[in-house]
Amino acid sequence: MKRLQIFTDGSSLGNPGPCGYAAIIAYDGKEKIVRGGESTATNNRMEMLAIIHALEWVANERLQTPIELFSDSRLVIESLNKNWKRKANLDLWERLDRVRKKLKIRFQWVKGHADHFYNNRCDRMAVEEAEKQRKKMIASHGNHLDERDLHFEKNSNGKVDMDSKTNFIISENTGKKGVESRKEAVLFKKEEKLFHCAKCGKKTAGLYGLLTDSGMIRVDCTECGNYLMFAEKTLENRKKAAKRRLINKEALKKVVQAQQSTGRKISENDIKKIKAWTQKQAQEFLNKHQTLF
Repeated sequence: MKRLQIFTDGSSLGNPGPCGYAAIIAYDGKEKIVRGGESTATNNRMEMLAIIHALEWVANERLQTPIELFSDSRLVIESLNKNWKRKANLDLWERLDRVRKKLKIRFQWVKGHADHFYNNRCDRMAVEEAEKQRKKMIASHGNHLDERDLHFEKNSNGKVDMDSKTNFIISENTGKKGVESRKEAVLFKKEEKLFHCAKCGKKTAGLYGLLTDSGMIRVDCTECGNYLMFAEKTLENRKKAAKRRLINKEALKKVVQAQQSTGRKISENDIKKIKAWTQKQAQEFLNKHQTLF
C-alpha cells in the first residue's frame, strides 16, 4: 500500500508575533502545499496548525492510506506519542484529536535545520508567511508605529502587560491615533529604540546579525545573548547586521559534528546557542578542533 508523507513546520517572528505555518503533503509522486499565517500567535500554535491543516486536507480528500507525519516540534510529537499532559493551546489539541481519529498516522520527530530537504522547505515557507503577516501589520498601522517590528502581549483586559514574559519593543509615539493602548510602554526619547529581553529582564538596544543563507536579520540580547526576534530588512538594519555575519548552515553542521565526535550529546538548546555564533567564531572553533584531533 502506498504511504502518504506529510512534512510540517511553523515560524514566529517574536513569540508571540507575526507568524506562519507550512506543510508539504507528498503522495503518489505529487505534492500539495498547505500554508498560511496569523498576525499574532506563538510558534507552538503554528507548529500545531501546520499539522492540523495538512491532516484536514487529507481527511477532506478522503485519502485512506497510512500517513507518516514529520515535525521538528518535539513538544507536539512527544505529546502525541507519549500522551504528555497538555497545558496550552487546548482549542487546537481538540481540533487535532478530532481529525486524527479519522486517519491512521505515525508521528515522527525530525531534527530542525539539519539539512532535511522537506523540513527546510517548510521552514522557508513558514518564515515567508510570517513575513507576509508582518508586512500586513505595518501596512494596517501606516505611520502610527515608530518601530516596524512592534509586537506586544495583552492581558485579559486587552491592555499591554509590561510584566508579561514576551519580547517587545519600547518606542516614543504617544498621543497618536491607534497607539493609545501602548501609552504605558512609551518610556524613552525619540529615535531611541530598545528591546525588552524576556530571559534576563533587561532593556537592550539589540545585537543585530546577518543570516548569510537566507539574508534574514536576527536580533539577540546584548546582555545575555538570548534570541529576541527577526528584524525588518531596512537599510539601517542591514548595515547593523552586516558587521556581524552569523554562522551558516554548513558551518553549523560541522560544529555540531565536531562536538559530537568528542562524545558530547548536543541538545536543541545547544544548537540554539551555536546559531548565535558568528561565522568567525565557528571557524575559530573548527580550526582549534582540527588542531586537537
